Amino acid sequence: MGDESDLTYNELHDAFESLYDKYEKLGSKYSKIKKNYAYLLVNKETLEKKACIVIVDIDKVNQLESE
Repeated sequence: MGDESDLTYNELHDAFESLYDKYEKLGSKYSKIKKNYAYLLVNKETLEKKACIVIVDIDKVNQLESE
């Protein structure tokens, strides 16, 4: 393919269809990644809360040991 004006309608149509297929696949991947990200954020918050509880418990144990 030399100059863009040398492209036929069918070649342009095929190129467009190829790009559109790639667009749909990327959209699907993006959607899955977005859902996974939301799930990971919830897990992160849960783990942070649990970590705070563990830290408080460790402090209580240390306080009891020092008494």
